[in-house]
Amino acid sequence: QKSINRALQLLESVYGPIASPDFPLPMRSSEAGPCQCSVQCSSSSSTQPREQQHRYLWTDAFAVLAYQTLADSYKSRKNENEAKKYRDAVEKLIAVVHDCLGKPRSEREKDGMTPCTISPTGYVGLRIGKEESRKTTDYGMNYDGQYWHYIDKWLFVLARTGHAEEGVRIAKSCFPYFFSSSKY
Repeated sequence: QKSINRALQLLESVYGPIASPDFPLPMRSSEAGPCQCSVQCSSSSSTQPREQQHRYLWTDAFAVLAYQTLADSYKSRKNENEAKKYRDAVEKLIAVVHDCLGKPRSEREKDGMTPCTISPTGYVGLRIGKEESRKTTDYGMNYDGQYWHYIDKWLFVLARTGHAEEGVRIAKSCFPYFFSSSKY
């Protein structure tokens, strides 16, 4: 239980309380780039303006896995109420990540993403959420863009949390030549 409490303290220090209307809290602007969000980025009772949401795919992937692990742990101990709280956190964080990082960070041409009807986000892949951006992905990973080791981490998250179909659709948007014709 001591380890779980430490994990919860760490998660709460980054994301805020899961019962808060502000969950998940935006990451600091010095840690992640801005998002152009729709209504999913914050609830109607949230005190956080939508345009202030900042997300980073790698960090959020680990958080979703941690919340899912907590939900599974409580479920295995027959504590359905606690399991549901953490499962709701999983769903909210996945929705916010897709809403923020699955779309261009702004209307500027250098922040553009390719539209895609296959992907659940409406665009090819997911941005990683770096502070600075430019039109093309750089090999040094200094700018916001799409990096496959981040996307494959997120695909694992989606599979682990029961969102495998969304993961397949994101993967197919990024890697169409690796897929045969299918319903996706």
